[in-house]
Amino acid sequence: MTEPSAAAPPFSLRTAWAERLETPLRRFLRTETGGAAVLLAATLAALAWANVDPGGYAATWHTVLLIRSGTRAWPIPGAAG
Repeated sequence: MTEPSAAAPPFSLRTAWAERLETPLRRFLRTETGGAAVLLAATLAALAWANVDPGGYAATWHTVLLIRSGTRAWPIPGAAG
């Protein structure tokens, strides 16, 4: 009698089409170096934005975010009004 698990392929959470979408950029971003590079770039962009236009940066925190569906609207809790 053969084992059923021996012939079955390993379970994967990815679909067949998603495996073909593997690109060099995706492989790089999965590494610690890639993640650190993206985080560093975002940090530098945020620092530049906050120092170049302080009024625009502060105004962002007072922006009201609203989600609408038909005639109903839901403000995001904690958003300034």
